Amino acid sequence: APVLLVFFRLVQGFSAGGESVGAPAFVLEHAPLERRGLWLGVIIAATALPGVFAGGLILGLNMVFGPEGYEQWAWRIPFLLALPLSVFGFWIRSRTEESPEFQKVLQSAEAKEYSPIREAFRTNGRRMVQVALVCGLTALSFYFLAGNFVSFLQTAGGLTRAQSLGLNALVMSVVALATPFAGMISDKIGRRPMLLVGSAGVVVLVIPAFLLITSGNVWVALLGQLIYVLPLLVYSAGSATIFVEIFQTKTRFTSAAVSYNVGYALLGGTAPLVGTWLVETTGSSISPGIYLGIYAVIVFLVVRFGGV
Repeated sequence: APVLLVFFRLVQGFSAGGESVGAPAFVLEHAPLERRGLWLGVIIAATALPGVFAGGLILGLNMVFGPEGYEQWAWRIPFLLALPLSVFGFWIRSRTEESPEFQKVLQSAEAKEYSPIREAFRTNGRRMVQVALVCGLTALSFYFLAGNFVSFLQTAGGLTRAQSLGLNALVMSVVALATPFAGMISDKIGRRPMLLVGSAGVVVLVIPAFLLITSGNVWVALLGQLIYVLPLLVYSAGSATIFVEIFQTKTRFTSAAVSYNVGYALLGGTAPLVGTWLVETTGSSISPGIYLGIYAVIVFLVVRFGGV
């Protein structure tokens, strides 16, 4: 069972990694030029909704069946509910058509001899490294929020499981609702200012946010999480668009996919593990915030002086 669980989780991760790039690239090439931030903001908002539903569902199952019943068998219910949703998602994806921009590339004479992987690394190597670093901050921030804060609020903040799940679902709802509006702002002022303001905001606000999150008071912890997501909303409005917008149609999917998934694997995938290790090693509950703040400084410098 553990081997099968790891195997299918890896398959799920590979699938999500492809779709996390494919969906934004697909929407970008269909969106009006002046509304790209808004359209991609809706896509990114949709990625927060599963966290809301999952948190609410797990909280409800714990309340109905109790902690023991949930651990014994009710934990399987979310997996069973996901099966028809997967079929529905496959049905939608199988009926979508390529964008007009990509169809032009496919119809070009050079497409027959075209190797997207070779072309991506040949023409976009420097950009891909930059985008991986930019996406890394989004991944690190989001995975702390979606993947670590439920347990972190219990161990470092002293809250109950129900309180932690409820707060996380509420904050993820705020992220889902606010992201499209942040995307609209990026359409007005540009992606780079959003990246600079957002990463600077992470540096300034992350330590106060972690101090509030670990206060032990449920309402203060809620305030801390809201402060935590504020610069994340600003930053993600820029990064969600720029990581596909920065590449040409011909190499967009491949270049963005490699950059995005490297950033998410190295920074996002390791975030809960590194966060737990930092707390255990240093004895400080705010050490994950310091780690996040240091990386935000690096990204700010990359955006400011790297020509992103």
